[in-house]
Amino acid sequence: MPSTKDISEAILEYLYSHPEASDTLMGIAEWWLFDRAINHEVKTVRAALSKLLKDNWIIEIKSNNSEARYRLNPAKHRKIKIKA
Repeated sequence: MPSTKDISEAILEYLYSHPEASDTLMGIAEWWLFDRAINHEVKTVRAALSKLLKDNWIIEIKSNNSEARYRLNPAKHRKIKIKA
């Protein structure tokens, strides 16, 4: 959970990049901060997928539209340990 300081910095960063921007509380939360969080999460997910591919836990399947899909490497299925 981001702190008030983290949110304050994110708002100022957004306003620095968009000095004419203005919005409501809900607009700021939804458009300014949520989009930033999604972009950060996509980077984190990309890094995780890269590691899982490198470690051979998942496989990458290229589709006709060149967008990759990922799935479990069947050879690793029984080796996964899930924390309950």
